[in-house]
Amino acid sequence: MKATGCTRLYDTVIEELEILSQKTNKRGKECKAVFALFTDGKDNVSENGVSEMNKAVKKARAEGIVCYFLAANQDAIATGHCYGFDKQRCLTTGADPETSSQAYKNLSGAFYRTANTPHLDKGFTELERYRSAPSH
Repeated sequence: MKATGCTRLYDTVIEELEILSQKTNKRGKECKAVFALFTDGKDNVSENGVSEMNKAVKKARAEGIVCYFLAANQDAIATGHCYGFDKQRCLTTGADPETSSQAYKNLSGAFYRTANTPHLDKGFTELERYRSAPSH
């Protein structure tokens, strides 16, 4: 992954969460919605700011949408928390093919737990964090 300076992060997240919320509300309580954001940079072209994105993520979480944040080239837990994500559902990864691929596998496992064992789901495990962490 390489940053290109064209990240429309805040506006895209706000728009997509609104679409997901509308779809979920139409289907009722039996529908479990999951949202995942994977980025390698910071927003630099949105009209909205971080506070609007934070409100949108927290609103979605309050509606029962499970929100995950994965990030390369930054501390995903600190950044994700600023964006409104639960720290347990944030995962830092490297920008290389090996760790980013592992991060997608970890996300798949987290999705599975969310869908099938919500009473046990607490976000990413320590092993998942270790496997996707950037090498130093």
